[in-house]
Amino acid sequence: MDEEIKKRLELLEAASHEKKRDFWDKLQMGSTAMMPIVIAILGWYFTNSYNERQISLSEVKASQDYSLENSKMNVVQVQLIRDFSPQLTGSDATGKDVAIAALLYAAPALGKSVADIFARKNPGSGSVVADIYQSKRRDLITSLFSKDPAKRLEAYGEISNSWQSDDKFLSDLIGYCEKWQKTKNELIDVNNGLYNSIIVFNGFPLKIIKPFKKRIKEILAGIPSGSTKTLKTANELEEKLSKL
Repeated sequence: MDEEIKKRLELLEAASHEKKRDFWDKLQMGSTAMMPIVIAILGWYFTNSYNERQISLSEVKASQDYSLENSKMNVVQVQLIRDFSPQLTGSDATGKDVAIAALLYAAPALGKSVADIFARKNPGSGSVVADIYQSKRRDLITSLFSKDPAKRLEAYGEISNSWQSDDKFLSDLIGYCEKWQKTKNELIDVNNGLYNSIIVFNGFPLKIIKPFKKRIKEILAGIPSGSTKTLKTANELEEKLSKL
């Protein structure tokens, strides 16, 4: 009897040992199978963290580079204004016209303010100065509708810096939008041009916008329902127009 009990105990111990070994074998096999997944997840996490950090560093560097370039550009423009001061203050009408044109085109950030002062006080040959301003307005507006994103951005920057107190510019931009809103033209980017124009409209003071309220609202009403981004910007402008 004792011998039989002993054998049974030995069998139970052997079975228990086998089960334990099976469990650890399976656990080891499972761990081995999971290892590539764990490595992949860790790799994704650290790669993603690294990329996000690199993007942040790139954005900081881009911002610093932009500020540096902007500062350099302002220095160059100040120098240009100083170089043209004799022509602006002189009695030669042609020299004055050339100086005003140079400032409008070569010193967009600072030159227009200076050119405005001298154009008002010393208009030179008046019609020529008017033509110079009109030409610059036209160039900026067409650039706002350019297919080149960099040109659109550059034009918007110059407009927002120097032209959002110019009612003639606003009138010309409205006319350009009215002309091309319902006309297909493969040479320009009408959709982005309208979007940019609405942002420009929104930057004008209410007192300048007021005489053009009806025409602007008609442009906003003609925006296609599928142009989500443009419609959102248009709604913001509508809210501004409602105050008039």
